[in-house]
Parts: sequence; structure tokens; C-alpha cells
Amino acid sequence: MITMTLEINKKCNLACDYCYVGDKTNKTMDDRIAYRSVEFAIERIKCENHRNRIIKINFLGGEPLLDFDKVKNIVYYCEANSKENQIKFLYTITTNGTILDLSIIEFLIKYKFSLKVSLDGNENVNDLSRKMVNGAGSYKYVIKNLDYLKYFELKTGRAVQASAVITKNNYTHHLETIKHFHEDLGFLDIDAGINTDSKWNKEELNCLFKIYRKVLEYYITCYHHNNYFMWRYIENAFDSYTDISKRVFSCGAGIISFYINVEGEMFLCPSLLDQQYSLGNVFDGFSEFGTLLREKLKDIKYIDNSKCLSCKEYENCKSKGCFAASLHENNDIHCPDDFSCLYTKMANQLVRDNLEELEEIEKNAKILGPMPYYINGVIHPIRNVAY
Repeated sequence: MITMTLEINKKCNLACDYCYVGDKTNKTMDDRIAYRSVEFAIERIKCENHRNRIIKINFLGGEPLLDFDKVKNIVYYCEANSKENQIKFLYTITTNGTILDLSIIEFLIKYKFSLKVSLDGNENVNDLSRKMVNGAGSYKYVIKNLDYLKYFELKTGRAVQASAVITKNNYTHHLETIKHFHEDLGFLDIDAGINTDSKWNKEELNCLFKIYRKVLEYYITCYHHNNYFMWRYIENAFDSYTDISKRVFSCGAGIISFYINVEGEMFLCPSLLDQQYSLGNVFDGFSEFGTLLREKLKDIKYIDNSKCLSCKEYENCKSKGCFAASLHENNDIHCPDDFSCLYTKMANQLVRDNLEELEEIEKNAKILGPMPYYINGVIHPIRNVAY
């Protein structure tokens, strides 16, 4: 399987404080680059003799739905090349959720997309950082489109993922955010990533993990009351902690997973987009740096770092294998950054303290179906979408 994340554009109708894209140039990926990216993935499948002949295309921006015709054309190109090359294509898209309409949703349903919507919490929390370009809060524009998200879930049987960014100005509200997503908006798949561009101190992280413990109590309680939802943070931490393979390099970035920017440059992932770490481009292939780095990543068996090797968390540590973070912070794949190290230790402790409960949930939990959502305590059925 090959995963290709395509940066469809560098434009957005939001101006989020923490956006990793940086300067919005309003540039859109050229068709030539987009189609060549697909061809590059097909070549990887063939020349590396993948048994699992699947290519997963992640559409990212900016805001990819601002160039929805581009998204459609790439999907059409993939489908046209699927049968001939005996390759199955899977599609995911991450959107801010503000510009959905029925034609978009019907297309996503038809081509079996997975759908991820970025939202940071309730109106007060979300609008701290996620503002429209005119400075207005974005929450109300997402909420007006919840019917489309529920329609997508009903038609596909797949939960829409709500994804938040945990920042220094909202982390104390994280339990409130999880409850709002699940109880008020009816999301059954909830993720949250921490903003690593901020410098978190140990006291702040300790406070955050106390909140994580409260979220975990809520998550377990929901499971026992037949109201299970996926909390990606703890489920990923559990999977990492219990991974019997103990692989050093778990995500495969740069080997089986690539981030392609609007210019066709290849990178490990969106967390490492400095030009010095470009792996090459989709037309010329891997650069000398990209070739050397890929060889190192393919051959790595352990982290050549005495501090890591002597750590009791080494076997269950995910951060040691996040080479993008290691390069970004220390320019060395064998030197994990201090933040990731501490964050992983805290996550592992959270798993250890609740291992039996998490094992039961992993074994038995099932999502039963889309939930209704509530605004100001009033239930809102799906009403604006024609069946």
C-alpha cells in the first residue's frame, strides 16, 4: 500500500492561528503535477512489488474544497488507471467544513471517501483560533453543514471524523470539547493533535494529561453505557503500546507514504516541509538526499542513542520512530525531540493505568450508527438534504 497526501492548494477561507501551511500563495496544484503524483504512486506499487496493491490518496490544503473540480479530476484520473494497473484507490479528504453542499457530499459518497472535518470545540473554544479570513468565527459556518455530514454517515455507514488542534489557549477545555463533539454534535470518531509549534512546558503538559485522564474516564463510561465513540488519541496510544512487532519505524513516511506539495516536491509528511528536507519531486524522482535518507530509514533496526536505549519506555515508544520530528528538532533521525519523548511517556502511563479496560474496549467496542446532534439542547434531525 502506498499513501499519497496531495496538497491541492495553498489557499483557504480561514486564517487559523496555527496553520502549518504558512503563507497562503493562492496557488493550486497543476493538473500535470497531480496526475504525475498518481503515476508516481503506481510506479512505486509496481517496482517495489507491493502485495497489497492499494493507493490511498489524502486530499489536503489549504482548503481542498475550494478547488473541488481539481479533486474530482484527480479521482477520475485514478479510476481511469485502476483496472489497467490492477490497483485499488482509496480516498480521504480533510476540510474545514464551511463550504459543503449536496453535490460535494454526493461525490464523496459515490467514490467512498473517508471524511475528516477540522473543528476545535464549541463556538467559544473553536473561534479562539479558527477564524474566517475576515476575522469572524468559523464555528457557525461548520454547524450549518452538520446535516450534510450526517447524510454522509447514513449513506456510507462510515463515521465522519472530527479533528481538533490542542493549543495553549484551548487545552484546559479539552474535556468540554470531547463532550461537545460526542453529546451535542453526535460525532463518533474524534481525534485531536497537539500544536507542537508551541513550546509546552512540563507543568502545562502535566495539566493536559490530568485532563486526558478525565477524558479517558468519560470515554470508558460511554463504552459501558453502550455509547461508545472512537477517541483516536487513546486508541492510537494503546495500539502503539501493545504493538508486538516493536518496529522502530511505524508510519513508513518516505518509504510507503509521501506528502506532495503544490509544486510537486516530495516530503516525509506535513510536519516537515522545510526545503532542505525535500526528498525530490514527482518528475525527477528522489534527490541524492532523498535516496540516502530512504536507505537509512529502510535499514534502521534501532535508535543509536544511549539515552533512548536505556529508557524503560524504549520498546513501547512511538516518538523514537517519528523521524520527521527528530529531523525538525535535532536534524538527526537518532535523536527524538524532548517534547515527543515526554508526551509519549505520559501517554504510555495513561495506557498502563487503564490497560484492562482498554483491552476490553479494543476487543468488544463497535459503533452502532450515526447519532443525532443537539443545538442549545434541542435535537436536530437531518432536514436539509434530499434523500
